[in-house]
Amino acid sequence: MAGIDGGTGVAGSTFTHYDYPGIYQPQDFHHCGTAGDEILTYANRTQVQTCELSNLADLATETEYVRGRLAQYANDLLTLGVDGLRLDAAKHIASEDIDNILSRLTSKPYITQEVIFGAGEAVQPSEYTANGFSLPEGIGTCSATGGSGGWLCQHRYIAISGMVGFRNNVGSAEMTDWVSPQPQQIAFGRGK
Repeated sequence: MAGIDGGTGVAGSTFTHYDYPGIYQPQDFHHCGTAGDEILTYANRTQVQTCELSNLADLATETEYVRGRLAQYANDLLTLGVDGLRLDAAKHIASEDIDNILSRLTSKPYITQEVIFGAGEAVQPSEYTANGFSLPEGIGTCSATGGSGGWLCQHRYIAISGMVGFRNNVGSAEMTDWVSPQPQQIAFGRGK
């Protein structure tokens, strides 16, 4: 979770790699059995979703306790006025685990997920579209600081933010009429 083997939190509590007193204990994490419990290949779904990414202890999100704790934390954030959640490295959590956690929230926040596309990888972005907003597959990714795949992420522009409402209305309808007349420009339809 922290990418280090131990330390002291901002409020003074101490933790180790698999022990966050009062929150998580060693049984709440995956121990996948590879060298250092690290992901060795992205072609293996089990490794991607149960091994550690860069020494980040991997929560066992399929367990009732962990799902409940994460939902409790998100609900606390919602009571403080948060109205959206960005799920970083979402592909390292099974989509059905995210769905279960989101179903426990007391309101329906705006959800965006980082699910990077990789040719030949076992986990694909299309698996996550039901859980929250997603740009069309394969066109790059956006964040608050920029984008990848050659795309400019001007997500604060009204025309771009309007895509959220568009995506919410069309759901998983098939993409049609894809047009890309020049670099960094696309158009497409969804549905009839």
